[in-house]
Formats: sequence, C-alpha cells, structure tokens
Amino acid sequence: MTTEQEWREKRIGESANIPLTRLGRQIEELPRDRPIGVHCSSGYRAAIAASLLLAAGFRQISDLVGGVSAWASSRLETVVSEPV
Repeated sequence: MTTEQEWREKRIGESANIPLTRLGRQIEELPRDRPIGVHCSSGYRAAIAASLLLAAGFRQISDLVGGVSAWASSRLETVVSEPV
C-alpha cells in the first residue's frame, strides 16, 4: 500500500506494490487462498487497505502495525533499490 517512491526507497523483501489508490482496480489480482500481509511506510494506509480487503471477502489479512518504519526499527531486513 506504499507509494511507488516509498516502495523503491525501502521495502520488505519480495513484497508486491499495490498503492492504496489502485487497490480497488487490482483487488481481483490478489490470491484469496493464502494469507496476505499489508504494509505501508507508517501503517495508516495499510490499515485502510486491510479494512477494504476484509470488506471484499478476504479472510487471511495481516496488517503490519507501524509499517515498514517499525519493521526497519526492529532491525528486520529491508530491501533498498538502487537510485534511478
């Protein structure tokens, strides 16, 4: 649920990027048969996305509270893209 720029700057490895503004258009591309974790930079947009996914019938949704910032602060691995 991060913006493209945020995702390029720092992300959780092997995560896919679907910005909140595009979630409605891309929701059917998401698997319904396995867990989905949502995150953004700080956690706010991910909470909205998790609510939207639950309302759309997804049942295995996890929201990363605090976002990638909290993940990185916990010294968990992140991926940083090379500058373009």
